[in-house]
Amino acid sequence: IEGKPTEAVTVLEALPRRDEDDLTSYDLAFALFSAGRFEESAARLATLSAKHAGGAEVLDLLGAAYGKLDRVQDALDAYRSACDEAPTVPGYYIDLAMFAMEHSSEIAAIQVLNTAIQRIPNSSALLTFRGAILSFLGEPEKAEKDFMTAEKVDPSSGFGRVGRSLSLRDQGKSAEAEAQLRQELKKSPKNVKAKYFLAEMLVDSNTPSSLKEAQHLLEDVMKERPDDPNALLALSKTLMENRDPKAALPLLLHARRLDPKSASVLNRLLQDYRALGLKADAIEVANALRQTIDENRNAEARRNRFHITAVAQ
Repeated sequence: IEGKPTEAVTVLEALPRRDEDDLTSYDLAFALFSAGRFEESAARLATLSAKHAGGAEVLDLLGAAYGKLDRVQDALDAYRSACDEAPTVPGYYIDLAMFAMEHSSEIAAIQVLNTAIQRIPNSSALLTFRGAILSFLGEPEKAEKDFMTAEKVDPSSGFGRVGRSLSLRDQGKSAEAEAQLRQELKKSPKNVKAKYFLAEMLVDSNTPSSLKEAQHLLEDVMKERPDDPNALLALSKTLMENRDPKAALPLLLHARRLDPKSASVLNRLLQDYRALGLKADAIEVANALRQTIDENRNAEARRNRFHITAVAQ
């Protein structure tokens, strides 16, 4: 049941052979994870992994579940095993590198991506991700090299060009970044990432013409990704800037269903309810937002107890 993990859990738990059928068991584990029931999800995934069922996909989700439970070493082991199980799939290395970055370990993330690129040298996604981290670390020349290589190995993906635009934005070169994204959209009019990031920049410009263009771009993005919380949030922000909180409301409610613990979504929804004069709803969301901020603060404190210095491969 897409976008409704709690309902999906109820349906899957009612199936008579949910424990015997590996595919159903994985679907239930995924639904449990999406519903925030990480202990139960991890237990089911660990059982599947012990049976050697599901392979890298199971291990990767197990790593994510362990990460949510602050079982850092177990998460690292699961993510590494996913990479070893499917050594030519870029996404598993990206998830491991992302986990390292969540623990403020950009150097460890670079190590993961170095290993990945040795194994999969023609992955524009891996090269672009490494370039983005290098840009964040203040090494624009190395980042530019990765973006150029990404474009060379797979010009049709657009990853390298979009990555370069974000690097330019991070360097304060907004006009150049915007020009890069517009050039990419001329080459690849259906590039969803380019549309999204260009829309972000236009929203930040906050002029009537830029907001109108941003709205059109984000509406195109939503046709391709109707369940993308970031796109929903960005489009709702555009609508609110255009003084249309009523149109923004269903987008924000959908975003909340998809990510009920997102402080960004709750904050935007609170602003929308206030703009619409819905006081009771605003009070409920304000209370949920305070609770979420407290939970996020505690989660950040727990993450800061662990610093990943290296990720052996």
